[in-house]
Amino acid sequence: MYKNELLLIVEAEPNTANPFAEQSYINYYIPSKYQGIAKLVITDEFGRKVFQEHDVCTGKPCQITISAKGLNTGVYVYWIQLNGRLLVSKKLILIK
Repeated sequence: MYKNELLLIVEAEPNTANPFAEQSYINYYIPSKYQGIAKLVITDEFGRKVFQEHDVCTGKPCQITISAKGLNTGVYVYWIQLNGRLLVSKKLILIK
């Protein structure tokens, strides 16, 4: 029940702007009653990690800013994990 309940409560809005050229913002919310190690990861179209944030907050609406610096034009996937479990994933598009 924990996993299904968590999937219904964790929210990740589509990043804005999407597509983006310089920077994008990912808004998300993980309820504080879910404890553990949360992280946000962005992978390229080949599954290679291009960004990883370990200081993902919980218990309040949060935002992470993603910079296009060092990234190539393409489709990326961002996902949020808690204790190694995938909670949500979304696509973002970078156009330079």
